[in-house]
Amino acid sequence: MATKQAEIVVVIPALNEESGIGKTLEELKTTLHNYDYRIVVVDGHSTDATVEIAKKHGATVIYQRGPGYGAALKTGFLYGLHRVGASLFLAIDADGSYAVQDAPKLIDCLVRGKADYVTGRRIPEGKNAMSYPNKVGNWMISWMTRWLLRIPLHDSQTGMFAFRASLIRGTALRTHGWAINTELLKRAAEMDMTIEEVPVTYRSRLGKTKLGLVVGGLANLAVILRMMRDAEPLLLFGIFAGIFVLAGILTGASVVAEWIMTGTETHVGTAILSSMSVMIGIQLLAFGLLADMVTSRTTSEGSDMRFEKA
Repeated sequence: MATKQAEIVVVIPALNEESGIGKTLEELKTTLHNYDYRIVVVDGHSTDATVEIAKKHGATVIYQRGPGYGAALKTGFLYGLHRVGASLFLAIDADGSYAVQDAPKLIDCLVRGKADYVTGRRIPEGKNAMSYPNKVGNWMISWMTRWLLRIPLHDSQTGMFAFRASLIRGTALRTHGWAINTELLKRAAEMDMTIEEVPVTYRSRLGKTKLGLVVGGLANLAVILRMMRDAEPLLLFGIFAGIFVLAGILTGASVVAEWIMTGTETHVGTAILSSMSVMIGIQLLAFGLLADMVTSRTTSEGSDMRFEKA
């Protein structure tokens, strides 16, 4: 049963963010004073003063269940859904990197019915707001999201986004890491939700970063592949089938040419390798067709709705 009704629940994942969380909460209270909202800080068992600062600023603080950014957001979303009765969610980082003043852009898109899921496209404020490797990595991941998942966004991995509570009602979020953004977007697309993107200011974060570019990129790639396996297995297996078949054809081209011209075959190993590659490709395509027929989705939120408050 919900303890207090609030239309908007702001979920802030935090782990040792004492440098930025106070400023973020102050800006939120100033910016959202005309909205019916509640702030839920999901703490990853910080060892600094993050929890104390958050409680001092009036936020509800709960401890996340399981490690990872995704686990923190999932804990906050479920708390907001089952304990607060949220209609809308706004997620934002605790490190001060997002201009909170842009939050109404996202919220108003939902309130006015223009969209069901809104992401903030990061516009760096100054040269040091986002490093070049991070820009390249974010571009690559967003491109993969557009191409593989067919979601037309330019910044799919933003830490500032908002959506209707119906997105997570009756569904089980499985991503515990940074790539939860990708899973949420895919679910929104599957539900035929209207997805919009609005520009938001992105600044240099306060405190030390915890995210490695390589780890984050690999995490997102793993989620994209897994979600393709679950939602569009024929496309996933078809890509790999095509690679193996093409490799087999290219490898065996010289073998076929030699047999046509001389009537003999001297590269037996190449012929075997070519045949195996084509056979693997055909088998992968068969797996894809079979998986496409039996694709099923998990729709249970789980029965454990216990939350530990700070």
